[in-house]
Amino acid sequence: MIKRGHQPGHRWPTSQRTLRARVRKKAGTFFERLTYEHVVDLREFNIPELKQTMFAYLDPVYVWIQQCEALIESGHKLVWSPKKLTHPETGEPMYGAGVEYGVLLQAATASIPEGFPALFNVTWDGGDTGYQARGAIPICVQVMNTNVGSTDSIGLVGYLPQIQIPGLPDTVRRQVKHHILQTCIGQILGVIERRARHGFKCVLGNTIRLLFPRLGAMTLDTPERVKYFGLRSMRSCGICRLRRGRSVTRKASRHDPELLRLLFGWANRPAHTRATISQRARAREKLHRHGFNYKTQCRLWQFVQESVVSMPQLPPTAYAGLIQYERMHVFFMGFCTYCTELLVQCVIPDCCHRVRATVTACHQFRDPDTGLIHPRIESVLDLTHCTAERRVRSVFYWAHVLGIQAEVVIPGMRLHAQIAVSTLQLLLIAVRGHRAYTRKELDTIFLDVGREFFTRLEVLSTYAENDRLAKGRQAHERRPTAVRPPVPFKRQRR
Repeated sequence: MIKRGHQPGHRWPTSQRTLRARVRKKAGTFFERLTYEHVVDLREFNIPELKQTMFAYLDPVYVWIQQCEALIESGHKLVWSPKKLTHPETGEPMYGAGVEYGVLLQAATASIPEGFPALFNVTWDGGDTGYQARGAIPICVQVMNTNVGSTDSIGLVGYLPQIQIPGLPDTVRRQVKHHILQTCIGQILGVIERRARHGFKCVLGNTIRLLFPRLGAMTLDTPERVKYFGLRSMRSCGICRLRRGRSVTRKASRHDPELLRLLFGWANRPAHTRATISQRARAREKLHRHGFNYKTQCRLWQFVQESVVSMPQLPPTAYAGLIQYERMHVFFMGFCTYCTELLVQCVIPDCCHRVRATVTACHQFRDPDTGLIHPRIESVLDLTHCTAERRVRSVFYWAHVLGIQAEVVIPGMRLHAQIAVSTLQLLLIAVRGHRAYTRKELDTIFLDVGREFFTRLEVLSTYAENDRLAKGRQAHERRPTAVRPPVPFKRQRR
């Protein structure tokens, strides 16, 4: 039997039609609140072919809630309240065992009147595909209220608009890209900022929670960090003043956030008198000397105030610490690559087969908590196209390859190779987030042990450079017309 409401050509009563229209209208309004569109004005660059571009993105708070639900469905635990972990003997506070024991969650909780903090990580990275027109830069939001590195914690918000105008000068192209980047990231941060003061309510795991969004991190690799925060070059540091001519292992003074604001203000303001022109010139020169480009100023503070976490336990850092380096590109990829490449250059050529045999005979590593077996690494002599996790695993394979005598390495570099591997292992263990350390222990690991690690790398790199020059001179002497003489290494200018 067919009901009257489902018969063809039947019209609902006026009251029911009104109700259905209201439901559709509310659903449409709700959907519109989840998606945003912003027109990026580009008329100031005077490009006839490009007046504006459209940036469409999802609500980052909605994406964050979705990823929380995905984490709960996968069986992962979310952390909402900070905890304190103390040393069993000295009673000192310990850090590194999880986000609940860190100063970030403690400072975020102290900044809200009630409820719980919702820690956001906004990140983006260029995905070059070999074809410039097909490249894409996805902008993602990550849930930081968890201790797992699951892909369920990351959600896509939108894509950074790309411009394709042939014949456009490189200087203008860089200015346009910088303006688009700052505007689009600022729009996403603005949505987070609008809910930072009064918070938002959501249902997570059948529990209604009042959450206040806080911007906990912006994990960017070096090229993206340089572009967004306005650093002058890849070697510039956003934390300390890397002085020209000084050793990178020497402790330097930190950037003063308030001084940076003043310098950027003086460097970009109009000047019409001799005093203001001189002040602007000195500010630009000082920013250049400290590693910043006054033409590409970061506009972070135009969009966020309440959502930024202030941590009084840590020294003041530029841009509220969001310019900090992250562990994957620095420790897992950078440090492991530096050490592995130098170790390979110091291996005796006749012992390469011995290195491969040792790696093949080495047992497989297991996860201490779950007991799962990690995939085996076939070779530690070539890490091309290896992931960050495999690079970390290769360092622990090198400990088995070197052993006690390190006979596969040339005699003069054996001790240095062993110390480099052992110190790097301690650095990697400390940043994995599975063990807790006191503040004194962390200072010892990252200051003393880290300095020792780079000191040994310097010795290994000196040998590798001298060996390269010696082989290059021999090749030049044999074929002086076909082979150029080797050029000694010269440190890049900051």
